[in-house]
Amino acid sequence: MIHKFIMPKLGWTMTHGKVVKWHATEGDTVEKGQEILEIETDKVTIKVEAPETGTLIKILHGEGESVPVNYVLALIVDDPGSLDEGELDETVKSITANEGKTAQGKTGESIATAGSGRAGKGIAPSSHVKGRVPASPKARKLAREHDIDLSKVPGSGPGSAVLFDDVEAHIASRAAIGHVERVPHDGRLTITSEIEASGIRKVIAERMHGSLLNSAQLTITTEVNVNGVAAFRNAVNAEHISMGKKKVSYTDIIALVVASVLERFPKFNGSFDGTILRQFKEINLGIAVATERGLLVPVVWNANTYSLDGISKRIKTIAGATRKGTIAPDDLSGSTFTITNLGMFGVDAFTPIINPPELAILGVGRIVTKPAFEGGGIQPMQSMVLSLSFDHQVIDGHEAAIFLNDIKQSLESREKIEQLHERKHLRSLHRAQVNSSNGSADYDVVVIGAGPAGNDAVLKLASKGYRCAIIENKVLGGTCLNHGCVPLKNLFFIADAMRKMKTRIGRKSGFSGKMPELDYNGAVSRKNEVCMNMQNAMQSQYESAMIDVFKGTASFTGDHSIVIQGAGASEIEGKEISFKKAIITTGATYPPIHASDGTRVPDVIDFLDRAILPDSIAIIGEGKEALELASCLYILGVEEVSVVCENIKDLLYPFDEDILNAMVDTFELDGIDIISGARVSEITRGDGGGYSLTLDITGKKETIHAMLVVNASHRMPNTRQLNLERAGIDVNEDGTIRITSNFHTTNPRVLAAGDVVNLTNKRLTYLASRQGRVVADALAGARTTVVDDAHVPRGYFTIPPAASVGMSARTCQKRGITHENIYFPFSRLVNAHLVHGVDGMMKITIDKNQHEILGVQIFGELAHELISTATIAIKQGMRIQELVDILQLHPAFSESFKDAGFTWSLTKRDIN
Repeated sequence: MIHKFIMPKLGWTMTHGKVVKWHATEGDTVEKGQEILEIETDKVTIKVEAPETGTLIKILHGEGESVPVNYVLALIVDDPGSLDEGELDETVKSITANEGKTAQGKTGESIATAGSGRAGKGIAPSSHVKGRVPASPKARKLAREHDIDLSKVPGSGPGSAVLFDDVEAHIASRAAIGHVERVPHDGRLTITSEIEASGIRKVIAERMHGSLLNSAQLTITTEVNVNGVAAFRNAVNAEHISMGKKKVSYTDIIALVVASVLERFPKFNGSFDGTILRQFKEINLGIAVATERGLLVPVVWNANTYSLDGISKRIKTIAGATRKGTIAPDDLSGSTFTITNLGMFGVDAFTPIINPPELAILGVGRIVTKPAFEGGGIQPMQSMVLSLSFDHQVIDGHEAAIFLNDIKQSLESREKIEQLHERKHLRSLHRAQVNSSNGSADYDVVVIGAGPAGNDAVLKLASKGYRCAIIENKVLGGTCLNHGCVPLKNLFFIADAMRKMKTRIGRKSGFSGKMPELDYNGAVSRKNEVCMNMQNAMQSQYESAMIDVFKGTASFTGDHSIVIQGAGASEIEGKEISFKKAIITTGATYPPIHASDGTRVPDVIDFLDRAILPDSIAIIGEGKEALELASCLYILGVEEVSVVCENIKDLLYPFDEDILNAMVDTFELDGIDIISGARVSEITRGDGGGYSLTLDITGKKETIHAMLVVNASHRMPNTRQLNLERAGIDVNEDGTIRITSNFHTTNPRVLAAGDVVNLTNKRLTYLASRQGRVVADALAGARTTVVDDAHVPRGYFTIPPAASVGMSARTCQKRGITHENIYFPFSRLVNAHLVHGVDGMMKITIDKNQHEILGVQIFGELAHELISTATIAIKQGMRIQELVDILQLHPAFSESFKDAGFTWSLTKRDIN
């Protein structure tokens, strides 16, 4: 049998390998696992083993050739004597034909189609770009040589494929705007040798030149007193020597500190491609290492999760492998921030060049002893200069100064370093304890889902001393933080500010002139920054509480075990962990809606990540996000806004019909088209863009058009990937997990809370958070209190906002409760006149006999803030008369409670 020995893919960015040396010749017998070949990638030179035992019958690519990944390098045969006549020649001919087969483009070039799986060197992979840019091999080769991102090159080939001519034109245009040509050598000089820059040296040369060309690099420096660092290092190393462990270096300590500081400054942990500023969750430190082949940068992935001992060991391991040339290619990529130390070479200070595509690099100089004025006298100070180079295109000087100063202050305080060391060390011991547990569960509690419910549950349990882990398949914070409440409220606050400006300009309200322009892209960027900061804060909080965080999708493998998939990190992928108890808090998401051509209609989550507003939009569904999105977008300038729902009463279910009608009238007067009683029977995409929606309205067909359609239907529980049946967990007909009154599932080891168990109209962030705490108490055996539905407020962040709590008049009527309603218009409030918010109103429903407040509904200015007072009043069982005696600031919208109570008292002649 003939076996194919192919060019291995040694790193996910590798596309070609250069054959450096064959350690076997044709006719040699080779053993499986025997090193028979050396190849060079753009990062390393590595030895490759024979894949099979047999005879090396044919070498197809000789030394010095550059061979694409997965091309056949050689053939190995089990037994040469068993080959049929001509079989070897036919095999070689077939391989040659297949590897040379190409699809022809306009100019006769071969075109690689999207999704072929070979990413071009120098093209930064991007999580938001699906598939591969279609391009010809010649175009890819030229792009790699000039470090060009093919996604930025307009393609003229079939299917917009990028051809060689397209890349050449792009290079020419780049040169026209400032590309610097290399200066040729002086012809009068005598050349003693010429060595072509290739392999690693060529990559270093291109990237360093490209780094300076494509970023606005600026370097700032600061002097650091490292007396404290030196004393701390001496103490640690004395302990290490006594234990037979290797010493820690200054670089190790600096790496520990920098990884911690980057958690507080996520902007520096990113990249910029000239258009998009990206920030990353992983804090991956590149550590520059000098080798015979040039300066290479191996990477410590997730450096912020290491203890000092751990990061020291990891740096020594990757640095040693880099110098020996045995480093794995993937360990030389993925860095988000780099540290380079020339102090060991006697350099005081220097200007480090940013390692693309990063935004910053920290240079470390040598430590020297100098006199310093300290404590009222001259004292010896060990001094070190830190140099921070950063991309001034996206990082301002003051931001860089604050970041560098934070590193300086951390290094100058021995107390801070010791606290950081202790915290990371305890964390490391905790992990070791969990990993070494024998015969017992890995964790006391595993929480699946890091949204509001999971977050509150795991923090409360960790505070009680439970060994906890939390698993999240997307990002910390769940839908609320990243795709729901926070992004929608960001939209609301911007729209509300614009509304207020519009009502004031030219109305003798203190403003004149033109409206400021909307920077919607900036608003989205700000939202992303806030979300990222909150995610980092959650990560730090988990770390402080010694909660292990796993990024990946969890699925049950039994009644007390879970496997993690899709994590990306090799040490986590496929990891199985056992638990004593587990809590499911995986939330809910929008069920997909598809157009007639099979494409998925974007949902609210997709829309909130868009940086451009459409001219017209149709929003489908009964979720409250439909109205919130619609009212904000109209204020922000979307010309045509439609809301399509089967029943407007379902969308506004908390409100009585009079409040509901007032809301609908207001939205329609503002220009929002609310189409109630409509079912979408078909969605088609137009040839020129946009959508057509065919609606079935009481048996009649109607068609509406919009440039964008958004799915805002009721969200469904996320349980599909959990494999609940393996754990013996039942679900209800609506997809929610079946639970008891104390949140236990049908598996006594597993509990559930949040949107994954709540009914549609109870999928609320604050309710999920409360349930998370209740579940923690239930798991710990403490007394639990289930939240009374009458004490759960509901809010609509529309323009203007609306909110309700307690029983509506409709509910009272159904339950046979004698009641009466009190209406209070905001037009009676002086504050409402000052801010042009007189159209609002409050409705209070009370027990007719006892006068106890049963429910409150508000539509108007600050409804989302006022409802908290109503919630407390209902929970405390207050009567309407008692509102009169509550002192309120003046003038304030909260006076509406006092004034409503006073008005009612006057009508009853009961003012005592």
